[in-house]
Amino acid sequence: MGWFLLEISPLPPLDELELVVADIIKDNVIDVSWGQALHSEDCTRTNHNIPQLVKNVIGNLEDQKFIVAVYPGATNIYGGQPVAIALEPQINYQLYPDHPHLNPGYITNRVNGENFFLPDSFCYIDDPASLGNDAYERMLQAFCKISIWLFRHQVWVETRKFIAKGEWIGLEGKPLPSSAYPEFINPLGMCRCGKGESYVNCHMLSDLGTYPGYRKQQDKPSKNILEQKFVFQSIKKWSEKIRIPQDLTIDQLKRSMTS
Repeated sequence: MGWFLLEISPLPPLDELELVVADIIKDNVIDVSWGQALHSEDCTRTNHNIPQLVKNVIGNLEDQKFIVAVYPGATNIYGGQPVAIALEPQINYQLYPDHPHLNPGYITNRVNGENFFLPDSFCYIDDPASLGNDAYERMLQAFCKISIWLFRHQVWVETRKFIAKGEWIGLEGKPLPSSAYPEFINPLGMCRCGKGESYVNCHMLSDLGTYPGYRKQQDKPSKNILEQKFVFQSIKKWSEKIRIPQDLTIDQLKRSMTS
């Protein structure tokens, strides 16, 4: 089974925005129709209160279309959840190093049997087994989950304009260990903490911990050593291992799926 291309506009109708947000926060059922998140007709709740910040910003959300590539056949990747990658607009750690629900990209041969760089993808479900075993039903369930994830992403991006790291509505997964970030975050890009500083000048050193060959002077790394012996190598490594292969894969998917 190969890649599918989905066009999703997840924003709920204006009169259902707060209802949908409240039900997502409470992990209640959300209806999805052709990619649009909707308030469930089966909802019996009378209280749909939502956090004040979210309430203040959701009126600013625009009806945005996302083009997503989905690979449903990789049962041995991410616990078997169908892989979902944003083609337009892109959603990845290069653009959102502080994103709370992305799977980091890596090289794998489990997608098509050959070495393939799997770009950063959506982390949209905790229990992939709950999607079921039937291939068709599994894809439909994944489509619904992906649509809801995209709406949550929209809300997060909007709240991110007002608070560091933004507010992710609904359940949050366990954060990645700090030691994982140096492998896939651009050293010169924004830090994972969301405060607007470059990663190299913010959390990169603490994420690295004790690094082989790294000298310290009065418990702080020497700026000269940082600039001359480490940052350039880190940028080069990130570009070769992450940026270039990810950009190439996205371009290939766009060409093969939109032609």
